[in-house]
Amino acid sequence: MKRILFYILMVTLVVSCKQGDTNSDDVIARTNSQVLLKSEVLAAMPISLSEEDSVTFVRSYVENWLRSTVLYEKAIDNVRDRDSVLAKQVDLFRKELFINTYEQLFLQQKLDTLIPQKEIDAYYAEHKNEYLLERPVVKAILIVFPLQKKTEIANVEKIIFAKKGYDIDDLKDYCFRYCQKFSFSEEWVDIAAVRQELPFDVRSEKLNVGKYDKFVDTANVYYLKITEQIPAGHPMPVQFAHDKIAKILLQSRKVELLKNMRNKVYQDALHKNQFEVYY
Repeated sequence: MKRILFYILMVTLVVSCKQGDTNSDDVIARTNSQVLLKSEVLAAMPISLSEEDSVTFVRSYVENWLRSTVLYEKAIDNVRDRDSVLAKQVDLFRKELFINTYEQLFLQQKLDTLIPQKEIDAYYAEHKNEYLLERPVVKAILIVFPLQKKTEIANVEKIIFAKKGYDIDDLKDYCFRYCQKFSFSEEWVDIAAVRQELPFDVRSEKLNVGKYDKFVDTANVYYLKITEQIPAGHPMPVQFAHDKIAKILLQSRKVELLKNMRNKVYQDALHKNQFEVYY
């Protein structure tokens, strides 16, 4: 009979949740000193649960509450708080909890999370030796043609292997019209990312800087030119350090903002005679 009544209570609770009835404060569990209200359970219940899962959730929530509460009551009965040591710790924890919550709300309202690029550049200029590359980074040109496009391959080789050099805009224009895949990157990229675009069996080969390498597999022909390279162990480009520096500057901004707020609160209280000191 108790199981049936409990299930009926669970279903009633779930139906109340589905209908949005969160105003009732019916007691659904009680110990010697504590009560658990229906509104507390409803507030904790995820709204996306099915009726069956909701019943399971309520059963688990109530049992966990009971286990925790009776253990707390047992502890209260058996622990002697000499000199109010525990009470002082509880009070300190409560104070810190309110302070931390207030400071987080303050930061949400006052903290500007946008870090200008000029601040990142200035920080990088002073600390760039702290940001060293683990692998080389490069700027590269990559051009890929299917093997069957013999005419296009011949034409692009006339451009890129011309002894007198070529106009980069002419090459870009040709690739836009006829190339299957190409990249003229002006951004620094990890050399490992470039190697991933090449045939598998040549990914470990030494890549030249300043001239085209040609690679062929069963489907395509690849032309790769490393236009610039920064070796491993050298300071990384600022774009690679951007996110790390932004986090550092944001944290510094948080610390300064909280420092100023705490000092202002203290000075306001001082000027308004909100505290007294006896020494």
